[in-house]
Amino acid sequence: MRNARRPVEKILVAKTDGSTGQAIVADGTTRFTNQSTFVTNLADGQLGVFDATGNGTNAINVAISPGDTVKESPEIVIAQGTPQSSSPSTISVQGFFPRTYEASRIAGKSVKVFRGKAYRAGTLNAWTIGADLGQSDAIVPLDETEFSLLITQKGRRKEFENSTRGRQGLSVNYVTPDYTTLGFSASASLDHLVQNLVVEINKHSTLHNTNNRKGKEDFVAFAVDTDATTATAGSTTIAGITAGTTSINGVIITAAMEAALDAIAADANVPDIDSSSRIVPTALTTAGTGVATTQAVVILSLDEATAFIDRVPQVKINLDLGLTAGFNYPTVLLKESQAADEGEGSGRFWKIYYEGTDGQRAYHTNRVEYPVIPQPQYVVETETYDAYIIEHGTNVETTLTEVSHNPMKTIILVPSSDTTTKNQLEAVLNPWIQSAANLPFVSI
Repeated sequence: MRNARRPVEKILVAKTDGSTGQAIVADGTTRFTNQSTFVTNLADGQLGVFDATGNGTNAINVAISPGDTVKESPEIVIAQGTPQSSSPSTISVQGFFPRTYEASRIAGKSVKVFRGKAYRAGTLNAWTIGADLGQSDAIVPLDETEFSLLITQKGRRKEFENSTRGRQGLSVNYVTPDYTTLGFSASASLDHLVQNLVVEINKHSTLHNTNNRKGKEDFVAFAVDTDATTATAGSTTIAGITAGTTSINGVIITAAMEAALDAIAADANVPDIDSSSRIVPTALTTAGTGVATTQAVVILSLDEATAFIDRVPQVKINLDLGLTAGFNYPTVLLKESQAADEGEGSGRFWKIYYEGTDGQRAYHTNRVEYPVIPQPQYVVETETYDAYIIEHGTNVETTLTEVSHNPMKTIILVPSSDTTTKNQLEAVLNPWIQSAANLPFVSI
């Protein structure tokens, strides 16, 4: 039975114990060790699936076995341990009554949907300007010419700041010297122009501080040696980048940046940049002197900064680039290799989701009061989660002829690296739900 009501969520969160996670409660284990104090047989963050009624062949409050069906347990309770599971206390320092467990009860005949959502990392927007020297789509340096590009940004937060019809934009300009009079070769002229463009872009980047003035724009640029001939200190091939360690001009390359650079290297529409191409630190004192030979500019979007109290899940930005002056724009390569994407299953997203749904009902907190007293919760903001989602409900007879269906949604979050919990949970839930609702197995 379905209706127009919004499902009421219950969110259970597994906690990793070691590199592969902790096992769920073993079959045959009782749920409570003490029914009066509700001390449970659950470790902190441990999951268990228990019989809820005793109306089948399984005993009530006993963990069911892999392969059990609704014949053995017509209804189940999926429970999650808390820090108070084994030693309940009377009150927490925040003033909330501490729970010894979190649980969701599910009747087999009410299950409508069972699905899984695997964690998917978010991405950054990645653009390239230029190609190998001499190619038809390369940047062509010109004497005493203004080169300019327009970078605009779009995203959920940008819509809040600028409206859905406005676009935040920034024009970046650089005027070249007389390369002919200076005696610069074609290679030197291109390197000089590329490095100066990158420096001008990065003056506005939030990752750079120029003359004690921090940039405010959520993008960053890099100079690229497409032929990988540069051997300057600090330069590194795209394949040689190690996220969290590799530093270019003081910017530590993150895993998201590394993935964006890899996407450019793998893009067939950017044929001159591959995994052996080098990301080169800019040094204007030596630009154009042969110390470095760069030919292309790479621009990556960045995640927007969040506020101290921030309930907007979206942080990604997509860029649009326009070559407004100087560039041989009918032919020069200007390619987007990867769009920005929020991904799926970040701890920050699930934390915001919990605080706005299950957390509100669990402790009846008021989010408009300041300072905000955070309610107890189990989502780790820096974790990544796979999710199991069960849509079910309860039926209540309101009259002799009327039945009220109350839709519910149980969400089980398991750290994406926790193979132990996922495998054991699937081994118990899949046969039981399949027997109840004839739904296909879920495997993450």
